Amino acid sequence: MIHILHIIQSPDNPDWELLKNLSGEETKSVILQTSGGQPDTFEPGALPSIASEQVTSSAFQLIHAHSWMLDGVVAWRLNQQHGIPYIVSLSEDDIEYVGRMSLKFHSDRLRILQDAAKLIFPHPQFYEAFNQAISSSQADQLFSKTSTLFRPLDSLFHDNASQHKPVALVRPRLLYFAEGASFKDDTSLILKAMKEIRQMNLSISLSIVTLAGQEALASQAASVASSSTDVKHLACPDHASILTALREHDIVVMPGTEIRQTCHFAAAITQGLPVIHSQHSCVDGVLTELNNYRLEKESASQLKEIILKISQQYATIEQRVAALQPLHKFKFEEISSELLRIYTICNNLQHRNERFC
Repeated sequence: MIHILHIIQSPDNPDWELLKNLSGEETKSVILQTSGGQPDTFEPGALPSIASEQVTSSAFQLIHAHSWMLDGVVAWRLNQQHGIPYIVSLSEDDIEYVGRMSLKFHSDRLRILQDAAKLIFPHPQFYEAFNQAISSSQADQLFSKTSTLFRPLDSLFHDNASQHKPVALVRPRLLYFAEGASFKDDTSLILKAMKEIRQMNLSISLSIVTLAGQEALASQAASVASSSTDVKHLACPDHASILTALREHDIVVMPGTEIRQTCHFAAAITQGLPVIHSQHSCVDGVLTELNNYRLEKESASQLKEIILKISQQYATIEQRVAALQPLHKFKFEEISSELLRIYTICNNLQHRNERFC
């Protein structure tokens, strides 16, 4: 059995749900007590916790930091004190950090990644972000020990996977999940493409989805919807309402590179919907078979052309998307199994290195 110490300080980190699936015969998981906010340790499925002064090299074989910027420095210090190897999962907030700053000015942060036994990225576009921030030799060193584990998709979507009716779309219904950082640019692009389509004497509509906790975005979405009869705002407070929204639309549009998570993309695929996404966004490269729906540039005319192409060939496209069956990448069970495999490999490598020291 591998004893793992988890460092996870953000109460909003999606990995909290993932940790509930890790208990078993292969591993024993414990949470490090920190000053960061954590869910109630008495919740069903919650892991036991331990104070930092109780950590010893004999008690744990691995440390798992569940974010780079927030948890990585704690893992690095424990590694320096006790020699316990550590893994770092990079979060969506870490992506934004890489995009804002050059790592060469933050050698301490880079050192955390360089000294880690393994790095886990939540989507392929982390590679693009790091390639822009560090040297080729540094990137090669990091990428040689990197794995990609997508965020798990709620089981409701897996259990209710369906195929959209394969008919030509004479009035395509677009669906856009509002993104805080790029809402204005995204909606402007989509509305310009819709205007170009209407100028061809064709009809088209858009629904803007906001989720629970997105009150400011909901207000902006309502304002956009009030300015056009072809636009409406959909408040989706839970997974069931998102599932309904997907089934009532034809094409999901995810423009821009500011998308934080892959879950809406995966949810759309479960319902057989084509997804239009931008180059270098977090969903770019998740399914290479969908590159026909990639926006190479933020162009209303290009978006219009892709919408028209999907509308004209929807039956063929729908069948091809439905045949991909890629969704195991987004299942809790598959992700947990892959994480356990990573733990085993790191633990075995550590033991091998100790034998040759």
